[in-house]
Amino acid sequence: MKKYLLIIFTVFFFSSGFAQVEPIDSLSFIEEIEDDLPLLKVEPADTALYEKEKITPVQLDQSQLEEFRSDKDFDYYSHIVKDDRSWLDLLKLAIIRWLFEHLNMNVSVKQVGYGLYIIGGIVVAFFIFILFKYRPSFFSFNKRLKHQIKEEDETIYGIDFEKLINQALNAKDYFSAIRWKYLQTLRWMEEKEQIVWNPNKTVNEYVYEMKDSELKYLFKDISYLFLYFRYGNFEATEEHFHESKEISNKIKNKLDS
Repeated sequence: MKKYLLIIFTVFFFSSGFAQVEPIDSLSFIEEIEDDLPLLKVEPADTALYEKEKITPVQLDQSQLEEFRSDKDFDYYSHIVKDDRSWLDLLKLAIIRWLFEHLNMNVSVKQVGYGLYIIGGIVVAFFIFILFKYRPSFFSFNKRLKHQIKEEDETIYGIDFEKLINQALNAKDYFSAIRWKYLQTLRWMEEKEQIVWNPNKTVNEYVYEMKDSELKYLFKDISYLFLYFRYGNFEATEEHFHESKEISNKIKNKLDS
C-alpha cells in the first residue's frame, strides 16, 4: 500500500512542475532587449564642405610665386639626371650585353674600351699597310720625289730595255735599272696577252686581268719592289736590282711555259 502511494505522489509532483513552464515568445523577448538598450543619437552630417557657396578659392601671390621660381631650392629640374652618354659608351654597353647573352662572359666597360682601342689600332695599321703597298704615292704628298720620271719615258714600246738596263747598272743607278726591268716585264706580259698595257692603270687593275694565280703573286712582288723606291724616296741598291731581276725571270719563264 505504501508503495502505491509513493508512485502516485511522484507522478503528481513532476506533472505539476512541467505544467508551470511556459514557452518563451522570441519576438517579445527581442523587444524587451531593445527596450533596455540606450538609444544612439545620429547627428546630421556637416554639409558645409559640400556647399559651393561656402568654398573660397585660395588666392596666390604672384610676386611670391616668382620668388619661389627663382629660388634654387625649388629648382627641381636641375636635379633631373640627363643621359649624356656618347655613342662610344652606348657601343661598349651593347658589346657587354652581347658577350654576356651569347658567350656568357662578364667583362667591364674598361676592358671593352681597351679591346676597342686595340682593334681600332689593328684596323688603322692594316689600312696604312694596304695604302702604302698599292698607293705609295699617297705618302709622298708635299714632297719632291727623289726619282723624277718624264712622261714620255712611261712607255713599253720602241725601247731597247737591255741596253738601258746595262747603262743604269754601269752608272750605279739601281733605281733606273729596276724601273726598266719592271717595264720590260710589262712588255712581256702584254705580248703574251696577259694584260692590256696602259700607263694610267694601277697594279690591281693589271692583276684583275690576269688568269693565272701564280703570275698574279709574282707580278705583285715585282710591282711592290718598284713602287717602294718610286714613291718611297728610298735608295735602291744592287741587291734590290737582283731581287727584281729574279722575279722578272720567273714571270718570263711562266709566260714561256
